[in-house]
Amino acid sequence: MQKKRLMKGSMFGLLVASAMPGPMAFAQGAEPKRSDDTSSVLAEIIVTAQKRTQNIQDVPVSVAVVGAEELAVNRITNLEGLGAVAPGVSVRKTPGGLGAPQIVIRGVASAGGLPGSDKSVSINVDGVYIGANYGLTSDMLDLVRVEALRGPQGTLFGRNTTGGALSFVTADPIGEFGVHQEVSIGNYNQFRSITHLELPQVGAFSGYVSYMHAERDGDVKNLQSGIVFDRSNAPGFGRQISADTLGASKSEAIHVAVKFKPSEAFDLVYKFDWSKATTTAEASGVVAYDPATASAFKLDFLNFVLSLNPPLISGTTRPNGVNNAFAVPGNMKSQGHILTANFDLADNVVLKSISAYRKVYAFGTLDNIGLGQLFFPGNPDPFYISVNHNVNRQKQWSEELQLNYNSKLVTLTLGGIYYKEKVVTGAPEGLIGGGTIFGLPLPGNVLPAGRDITYLTAKSLAGYGQAEVHITPKLDVIGGIRVTRDKKDGTYYKETPVYGVPLNATNFAYKKTKATYLAGVNYRVTDDILTYAKFSTGYISGGSVAGVDFDPETAKSWEAGIKSELFDRRVRLNLAGFYAKYGNLQQGVPGNLANRPDLNLALINYGDAEVKGFEAETSIMPNDLITLTGAVSYSDFKFTKFTPLWTQTIINFGGSPDTFPTWLRPSTTVNLGFTYESKPEETLGGARLMVHFDTNYRSKVITPGIFTTAIQPDFQKIYKTGGNWIANARVALKEVSLGSGHLEVAAWARNLLNNRGTVWGNYSYFVAGTTYEPARTYGLDMIVDF
Repeated sequence: MQKKRLMKGSMFGLLVASAMPGPMAFAQGAEPKRSDDTSSVLAEIIVTAQKRTQNIQDVPVSVAVVGAEELAVNRITNLEGLGAVAPGVSVRKTPGGLGAPQIVIRGVASAGGLPGSDKSVSINVDGVYIGANYGLTSDMLDLVRVEALRGPQGTLFGRNTTGGALSFVTADPIGEFGVHQEVSIGNYNQFRSITHLELPQVGAFSGYVSYMHAERDGDVKNLQSGIVFDRSNAPGFGRQISADTLGASKSEAIHVAVKFKPSEAFDLVYKFDWSKATTTAEASGVVAYDPATASAFKLDFLNFVLSLNPPLISGTTRPNGVNNAFAVPGNMKSQGHILTANFDLADNVVLKSISAYRKVYAFGTLDNIGLGQLFFPGNPDPFYISVNHNVNRQKQWSEELQLNYNSKLVTLTLGGIYYKEKVVTGAPEGLIGGGTIFGLPLPGNVLPAGRDITYLTAKSLAGYGQAEVHITPKLDVIGGIRVTRDKKDGTYYKETPVYGVPLNATNFAYKKTKATYLAGVNYRVTDDILTYAKFSTGYISGGSVAGVDFDPETAKSWEAGIKSELFDRRVRLNLAGFYAKYGNLQQGVPGNLANRPDLNLALINYGDAEVKGFEAETSIMPNDLITLTGAVSYSDFKFTKFTPLWTQTIINFGGSPDTFPTWLRPSTTVNLGFTYESKPEETLGGARLMVHFDTNYRSKVITPGIFTTAIQPDFQKIYKTGGNWIANARVALKEVSLGSGHLEVAAWARNLLNNRGTVWGNYSYFVAGTTYEPARTYGLDMIVDF
C-alpha cells in the first residue's frame, strides 16, 4: 500500500510538471553536449582541483572526473557507487550496517574507523572537509561532478590526503523556473523518485529544492530473521528484530539551495542537505571452519555445539540465504549547512569564504562470519560468535577563507581553515561492546549493560599558500606550503559488569604541528599538450585510541604526467607515473597486539612502504555518435621496514617479514565504457537513442588478518577476495517532446552478468567468511524535464 501511495505521488508530480510552462535548463544535468554537426568534439571538463575553476587539461594533477551525465547514467548518488566509474579509485563498503567505505587510491587504503583516527583519502562536499567516515554512503542530490585527485594533496587539501582527495560538487541555482522528475522501478522491489524544483529568480534571489525517496529489498535471505534483541539498557533503543533480507535499504534525502547575487562582484550561496536511511548489512557467509584451530584457541565448547548443529557453509559464491541472526536494521541520519560567499575584490582578485556545520548519526550491527545464533544443548539462552554493534555521532564546524590572485606573472592561492569536531563512538551508550559478547549466553536475548564508548574532541588550524609563476607562456614553476596544528583529546569508558569489570575511564590527548609542501614544473608543448612533474608531501594525523598513541603517517611523492587532446579534440589521452614513500603506516589491530587486551581494536604504527605505478585514461570519439572511454591504473605496493612490535607479531602468527602480504590493496583497476547517442530522429519528434555500456575491474585483494599463505587449505579460498569484472548497461530514448518539456525513458541493469563473487573476506583463524558482490539489478527509468 505504501509503495502504491509513493507511485501515485510521483505520478502526480509528473502530471503537475506537464502543466508547467517553459523548458528547464536543469543544473543537475548541466554538461556540454555534442553538437549536431560534424564538428563534434569531446566536451570540455571543468574542475576545481586547485581551488579555482580550470579546464582539467590545464591542471597538473592526476585527476579523474565523473560528470553529471555519467553520474545519472550509472544511477550514482553516493560515494559507494563511485568506485565503479572513477578510474584508479577503489571503493568498497566495509561489512556491517554503518555504511563506512574503504577507499584505495594508488595502493593507499583509507578507513579511519577507530576513534581518534583519520582517513588517507579526504572527502569534500562543496569545498567542505567531511570528517566522519560513517554515513558517507548517504545519498547526495544535485551532483554536477565528482573529482578524484590521486596522490598526496597536502598543500591545498590539507591533512589526511596521503592517498588523495575526493571532491563532490553540487549545482548552484540557475534562476530559471523548471521541474525535473525521475521515477525508477526495478527488481528486489526497487523504487526511487527524485523531484527537483528550480525556482525563478526574484530580484537578487534564486533557489531550488530537491527530494528523493529510494527503497529496495535485500538480495540474500536471512535464514534467522525475526529474532528479537533487547537493547533496553541503552536509552532510546528498546527492541530490534533481525532483518528478513540482507542488503536492503530505505532512504530519503532533501537538498535546498538559495543564491543571493546583488551584483556581479558578490554572491552568497546557502545549501542545506538532509538524509536518513534504514539499511541492513550485506550477507556474511561462512567459507570454512577448522575445529583443530578452534581447540587451540580453547574453543572446545564451540566445537561441541557445532558438532551437533554444523554451520551453514556458504562458500565463495553468493548464496540465496545465510544465518545472520545479529543483523538488525541499522539507521543513519545526517544534515549539513554550507554558506559560501564570493567577493570579486578586483578584476584579478577573488576572496571566498566557506562556513559549514554538519552532524551525523549512525547505528549498525554486524554478524561478521555468519555463524548466526547458537545454543548450548538444553540451554534456551542463545550465544553469538564474532558479532558487533556500534553507534557513531559526529558534529563538525569549519570556516575556510581563500584568496585567489591571477596575473601574467603569477597565479596565487592563499587560505586558512579552522576545523572542529566532536565524536561519540563505540557500543550504544549503556551496553557492552560486541567483542565482549563472544560466546556469552544472553537470557531473553537481552544485551548486557555496561560501557564501551569513546568521547573525542578534535581541532585543526591551518594556513596554506600556492604560487604558480609563469616564467614564459609555455613554462610554469609551482611551489606551495601548508602548516597545520592538530589537537585531539577525549576519554574512553569501559565497564563490563557481567564479567565483574568495574568502570574505567582512560583520558588521552594529542597535539602536533606539521608542514606539507609541493614543488613542480609545467611545460606546455602545444596548446593541446601539457607536461608536468612535481614533488608533494602529505600526512594522516596522529592521535590516540583509548591511550594507545600513534604517530602521523607521512607521504613523499614524485609524479610526472602528460595531458593531451589530439585529432581536433576527438581524442583525449592523459598519462601519469608516480613513486611514493610512506612512513609510520597506521594499522588497526586487536587490542592485545598493542598490549591492551581490554580494547577490541587499537591503532598502531607498524612500518614503512613504497609504491610505484602509473595511470592512463583516454576518451575517443571515432565519429559524431560514439564515445569510447578507457582507463587503467597499476600500483606496486611494497613494505620496506617494520617496527620491532610488528616484526614479532608477524613471526608469532607464522609469517615472515620478507613475505608479509599487503592487505586490502588492489594492484590494478580497469574501466571501459561505450556510449552511442544518435542524432535527433525526426520520426520520433526529435528524440535521441542512447546506448551505454561500461565495465570495471578491481584486482583481488588479500584478506586482513592473514600473515602467511600457509593457512588451512579450506581457508585458501578467502586468502584473496574480489577480482571481479562488473558490467552495467543502459538504453534510453532521450529528449522525447512532451508539450513544452522533454521525456526520457530508459532500461538499465547493474552487474549485468550477475557476478556472484566475493568482496570482503573475514579471517578469524578458526573460521573464515566473506561478503559478496551485490546481485544483478535491473529496471526502468522515466525522467521528465520542464
